[in-house]
Amino acid sequence: MKKIIIAVFVCCTVMILCCNRESPSATDAKVFYKEMISVTNEYADKLNDVKDSKSAASAISEYVDAQKKLIKKGRALKEKYPELALHDDPALKEYERSLEDSTKRLTVSISSAMKKFKAVEEFSKALQKFDEIEKEAEKE
Repeated sequence: MKKIIIAVFVCCTVMILCCNRESPSATDAKVFYKEMISVTNEYADKLNDVKDSKSAASAISEYVDAQKKLIKKGRALKEKYPELALHDDPALKEYERSLEDSTKRLTVSISSAMKKFKAVEEFSKALQKFDEIEKEAEKE
């Protein structure tokens, strides 16, 4: 009887441990989301702290470059895990909400900078770089 109880206990323990482990794709996706959230928050903070149009333009240009790199990382993730559906995975919902919150923060920061520096040519040119993100995202 003890052997049966021990065998059942071991089986249950193994099943619990195996079922609680994330898939490698979910783990990698979480790392990717965390990086996107971090980058977005970093540039929202930078834009909130700018004192002049030059630093605002620089922050926007740096953000665009960072986003283009993230798009490439996202593509690599998709190639590595073709079955991964970032927006449909329940394990990633909290990360998706955090990214949405970060994006809203960035949008507010950009709007604030636009109010201050929209008439400055250097800043206006930097804003046009946002088109580069869309072009990079459209590449397949």
